[in-house]
Amino acid sequence: RHLAAGRVVLDLGTGGLALLAVMAARAGASRVYALESNAEACEAARRTVAELGLQQVIEVLEGYSTEQPALPEPPSLLVHEILGEVAGCEGAARCVADAHARLLAPGAVAVPAS
Repeated sequence: RHLAAGRVVLDLGTGGLALLAVMAARAGASRVYALESNAEACEAARRTVAELGLQQVIEVLEGYSTEQPALPEPPSLLVHEILGEVAGCEGAARCVADAHARLLAPGAVAVPAS
């Protein structure tokens, strides 16, 4: 909870429930960018966020993190639970390393730590 308060957060592979994005928003994140590469899961995440009334804090973006252009605000906290296709074929470590190099603010924290 204390890690997200007041921070801009990036959730890699948010999934249909946007669980970590929702947790970050409820813990006081100022903004959450929730990335999801699967189109159906992305739509489900958007519905989840809307149903919970968190659209002002959470923005769900479709696509691979490795193809994501710079975000409007560089996140200082990265959360992820990368599983399934991306973890196997693309590699979770590669996604996290790329996010650190291109998308995150200097000194950003990752949970889980990479």
